[in-house]
Amino acid sequence: DLAPHERASLGRSIFSAVHGIVWLGLEELLGRQSYQDLRHQLGLVVRALVDGLRPGSPATSSSNV
Repeated sequence: DLAPHERASLGRSIFSAVHGIVWLGLEELLGRQSYQDLRHQLGLVVRALVDGLRPGSPATSSSNV
């Protein structure tokens, strides 16, 4: 389990990642994408982050933190 300061830091990182993808997509800095494609990519990234944070996943083991 993450300590409160680790959760806060992780929250800021996830916020930054999601908003970075949105900004880069809207500014077409990663190529032209439809809004539907951008939403799909965001869904994939958010699901991967959530799945990786589930208890027992390799990302949450103490040896990886």
